[in-house]
Amino acid sequence: QCLNLRGNGGLGDVIKVSCTGQIERFCDESAKYLPVSREVLKQTDSQAFMVFDQTVYDTLESNGKFQTLLYGKKVEKFDTLEELADFYGIDKVNLVETVAHYTELVRGGADTDFNRPYYYMKGSDMSTAPYYGIKTNLCLHTAWGGIRTDIDARVLRADGTAITGLYAAGECTANMVQGNGSATQTAVWGRIAVETAMDEVIGK
Repeated sequence: QCLNLRGNGGLGDVIKVSCTGQIERFCDESAKYLPVSREVLKQTDSQAFMVFDQTVYDTLESNGKFQTLLYGKKVEKFDTLEELADFYGIDKVNLVETVAHYTELVRGGADTDFNRPYYYMKGSDMSTAPYYGIKTNLCLHTAWGGIRTDIDARVLRADGTAITGLYAAGECTANMVQGNGSATQTAVWGRIAVETAMDEVIGK
């Protein structure tokens, strides 16, 4: 499963911690895909853990993406942070200290470590047991670039001329018009491609 696990963009006021060595936060979890992904890549085996408490869980329960994780048994539940650390084989002292420090940041009203906007922190100070963990890996979420098309979704040759009867839409294309995500791009350009094809076929 390839899901959006950023804080504000995906699954609420979660925190991310490293998998090995000093168990600690390593980024602003609410940041965009690219900066968060770059920080995850720096971690051992390009992996990280998402950790959150019952307060966050309650806000996520009706989230479709979160339900997918629950049904896929990707979310583990623990009575304490120490149990979570033991299950994943990470340093429990570091984890407890990291979460306690994050609690202080939330209660203090500012993330002085990574400047995470307080709007994406105020939902939980991570102090309400039980706790939940998700082990995460990076995946290819969106491709930028590909087949060149014109404004009517017609596929272009190397010299820029359109190939008659050949159309393309979605993530396979490189039309240089990017917007609110791959789903929007696919729907909009898919419709344009169909309309262009219908006009050209009916017009003959």
